[in-house]
Amino acid sequence: GRAAEQSPTVKAGQRHQHVLRVSTSSRIFRGRVLAMGADGGPRPGVRIEAVDSMTGRLLSAAESGEDGQFVLATGHIVATELEVASVVGGWRRQSRELKTSHTDSLELRVGFPASLVVACRDDDGRPRSLPLEVSVSLEGEAVPRSFEGVMDAQGSLRLTGIPPGTAVVELSVPGAVTQIFRDVEFREGEATALHMTLLPASELQLHVLGENGRPLRGAEVAISGPDATSWQRRVGADGQVVVGALRAGSFIVEVTAPGHSPWRDTVEIAQGQVETRQVVLKEAFGVDGAVLTDESGAPVSSARCTLLIPGSPRTTTSGPDGRFSFDLVPTGTWRLRVEADGYQVVEVLVGRPALGAANRVSVGVKLEPQG
Repeated sequence: GRAAEQSPTVKAGQRHQHVLRVSTSSRIFRGRVLAMGADGGPRPGVRIEAVDSMTGRLLSAAESGEDGQFVLATGHIVATELEVASVVGGWRRQSRELKTSHTDSLELRVGFPASLVVACRDDDGRPRSLPLEVSVSLEGEAVPRSFEGVMDAQGSLRLTGIPPGTAVVELSVPGAVTQIFRDVEFREGEATALHMTLLPASELQLHVLGENGRPLRGAEVAISGPDATSWQRRVGADGQVVVGALRAGSFIVEVTAPGHSPWRDTVEIAQGQVETRQVVLKEAFGVDGAVLTDESGAPVSSARCTLLIPGSPRTTTSGPDGRFSFDLVPTGTWRLRVEADGYQVVEVLVGRPALGAANRVSVGVKLEPQG
């Protein structure tokens, strides 16, 4: 563990004193490689690497024997921390980070990576050689793993280096529907096969405008499709939103923007078709009101207040102070009906008559006792 190499100069007939400085930074680490899982048996033939944590420089490497044992001599190192990693089949897996003063034996548990084999056919059953993008979202990992490649003449592509576990896999081919496979199991050292049938992609195009006919930049678009798929988009300066690589089916589209009433509809899209919709969001306003008695002006609580908007009436109840409110009311003039036990029903008109007027209007409703 010690080494020194110095060349002092000594002249004839003279006495020379030289201080020999000895490095003690050389280290030898001993350890054992075990398999992951319940058996935990020895794992032979695993390459072990020691890397300087600061520079990333490979200091030394060793290979585990039949009993899983290894000896790792780091040489004359100056690093204060090492990263000890195992490499199995080209797949590097960080295991331990330790100080160079570490004296305990190392125990590394490693597993062989899984692989994914994708077989691609068109809707006539013929193999296709096309570029493929793969996204693997493993349980417990926040960021999906991305892979890409080109399928061979048999329409097949093999991807390696996938950690064992359960994942959601997305397969994307240009011009075709993105296919999603859920609860895909990747087992250690095994290949998981997925079969992909190419379907012509559909597309949804939205043109989002305000009531003034201008693009409504910044509006939010939420789309829910088959198989629990969803998309979120923001409207650009041209008012356009395009979502492609869709499969045929029913899609629920909701468009929202500050100061406007939300727009929601179900859009049917046929396979391989482009569906175009123009969406006009109406400006909205708020209503703040109070329900009072006609005689003393005392507040009336629990009064039922209903805005009679054709096709989408809205109801609320007055509070202990007689107050009530509505938000995101479409521009226009609407009847407001107020009902309370022991009082006559009253209807009044509320509304914002023009675009660009005040965002909120106030209304007071006085109730007369019955009989």
